[in-house]
Amino acid sequence: MFKKSLYFIVALFTVFSMLMSAAPVSASGLAATRQARGRVIAINKRTRVVTIRNTAGARIALKYNSNTKLTIRGKSVSIARMHVGDRIIMSYTPKAGAIKGTATNGEDTPGAFELEGFVSAVDTVAGTVDIASRYGGSIVKLKVDTATVITREDLPATLADLAFGDRIEARYNSSTMLASSLKVESDIDQDEVEGLVAAFDAAAGTITITPENGGADVVINTSSATVFMYEDSPGSFSNLQVGQDIEAKVDPLTMLASYVEFETEDDWK
Repeated sequence: MFKKSLYFIVALFTVFSMLMSAAPVSASGLAATRQARGRVIAINKRTRVVTIRNTAGARIALKYNSNTKLTIRGKSVSIARMHVGDRIIMSYTPKAGAIKGTATNGEDTPGAFELEGFVSAVDTVAGTVDIASRYGGSIVKLKVDTATVITREDLPATLADLAFGDRIEARYNSSTMLASSLKVESDIDQDEVEGLVAAFDAAAGTITITPENGGADVVINTSSATVFMYEDSPGSFSNLQVGQDIEAKVDPLTMLASYVEFETEDDWK
């Protein structure tokens, strides 16, 4: 009886020892497999911190270094190819604090992005504008060409019309950093109609919009001076389709639109 009990205790101790030796590996593996998925909204090149806005809207700040591996469409590239506006999935080693961890690798997909901030510099010779993002991080330099639609207070403008400190909203492709539109506006709220295109009349130049927050349909007027943007590119009245997402800046008295922007829905915004 004593021998059987002894054998049982020895066997139990052996199994317990095996489980204890395996536990740290498993726990360590779990701790190193977290991911952050979303949009890059800021990159601080001095501190090497990238901020990601995930699909739930939360911001995740991660350190990166020369050992952080980055791929674009499956191809290994330099971490310097990571830009504000990229869609990204980053694996990182988690830790407590404002900086959630250090990124080990990232899968990067450039694409269309909208950036809000302030003009910090303009170079009309090089055709570039520097923007200080409202999310912080390093300055974002965007290229401008003849196809870039530039407006100031919803009126046509040029790159030379931009000035230091202007509040700006830019749309661009993060793979090329080429801006498709630059909008400079004051801090004064303007009448804005957002919703879905319910109907339009090309002969009358009117667009009927179903407001996104409910209520009766709103009819706006357009003219030859109205600036149209379709899918981040210069557009026209002829690009309109029922059901499109639309945003318009209008005069509250005449309902004449100075700026109309419409596009298909983007789940990554």
